[in-house]
Amino acid sequence: GDGICDVATGAINYAGGRGAVFILMLKNDGNLKDFTLISEGSGPGPLFPDDYFGSSVAAINIDGDPDMELAVGAKGDNDGASDAGAIWLFDISTGTGGSAGVATSLGKINANMPPTVGLTLSAGDFFGESMTNAGDLDGNGFDDLYVGATQDTNGTGTVWTLLLGENGTLLTAVETTSVGNGFTGSLGINDAFSMDIASVGDLDFDGVNDIAVGAPRDDQGGPDVGAVWILYMQQDLRVKTHRKIVGTEMLTGVVSQDSFGTGLTSLRSTSCPGDCSFEYDIAVGGFRPLGLGDEGKVWLVDLMDGRWLDLGNSLTGASGEPVFVTEGTLREGELLSATLTNAAPGMISGLFVGLTAINAPFKGGILVPNPDILIYETTDGLGGGELHYVWPAGLSAGFSFYLHWWVQDPAGPVGTSASNAVKGTTP
Repeated sequence: GDGICDVATGAINYAGGRGAVFILMLKNDGNLKDFTLISEGSGPGPLFPDDYFGSSVAAINIDGDPDMELAVGAKGDNDGASDAGAIWLFDISTGTGGSAGVATSLGKINANMPPTVGLTLSAGDFFGESMTNAGDLDGNGFDDLYVGATQDTNGTGTVWTLLLGENGTLLTAVETTSVGNGFTGSLGINDAFSMDIASVGDLDFDGVNDIAVGAPRDDQGGPDVGAVWILYMQQDLRVKTHRKIVGTEMLTGVVSQDSFGTGLTSLRSTSCPGDCSFEYDIAVGGFRPLGLGDEGKVWLVDLMDGRWLDLGNSLTGASGEPVFVTEGTLREGELLSATLTNAAPGMISGLFVGLTAINAPFKGGILVPNPDILIYETTDGLGGGELHYVWPAGLSAGFSFYLHWWVQDPAGPVGTSASNAVKGTTP
């Protein structure tokens, strides 16, 4: 109650895997002032070894007052089926001193829900391994949840949308998999789709907030490279379309076993319309298993700035690395620009345009696009170039293309330099 935001964090191996959540009450400078422990005997009912209470946490409003309640995942909960998983719901007291952060259980969502609500959990699903506040999807005044069950269907994974009533009563559950609810993406066994979930705001300007879903065991580009799926949602809770961000496309170079998509955090407000300006939209975490470097990584990913993704692969020339910048949101009728700087001046250059990426060896570097189109231009006296074009109508959401600008340059490895490559995707 001091006006400073506090933090809830899980500790799943606390007390032999029973798990716990710590409410960290912070000072104005971010240092710890006090904390409250939520574990067996201090909020939830009985917890058991390997329940992993604290697998995920989300602040939600489910009683209509200004204060937030807390949802806590326990992916190893055995109610109804072994390791099916569960979500605990708590009222968290506010105030000062010892009265702040005290948890009172409001109930539990698990495999024992009435069949009429639609939540069908099985042994080993790990429901509750991830979770995020979905906002009030059904307009009843109470927040709803997106919840991951990463081991559903032999580790393929699934996302559950939970519509909640007062005090967290489960009204309806809707499952999103590769074979249902409008999602048509291809998922593989052990992809761990939904290892983490983040609400990312309204990316496609349709008035409905969209979500990012991590799949850190996705093998496109190599074993366990990982991927993040962007699901563009509809008002009826179905997926309208999707976009896949493969780990190997990231500028800083994701490689096998990096598990890109293990963690997700939105860096933008879910209340912000799609054209709000954020330098980055999500932070994506990954880690390498023991024996393979053991290090963790975080990538900052821009989802909205014109739908452009910088793919790197520049090749140094006389002035260093040429820089290629694209601007525009790829919406019908909008004027877009492509600008080259820092290249060799007065030289013939070519902008390669392709509908697919080939990443092929070329003139001492890597040519990213398949060369479907080549646009020639001579760089100006400062080593720059610029193209403007109007984005056409009729292209579906998720349409992707690749651009890569190459320049004649005597200082290049074989007489050529290259800019960074760029991938564009329509909203």
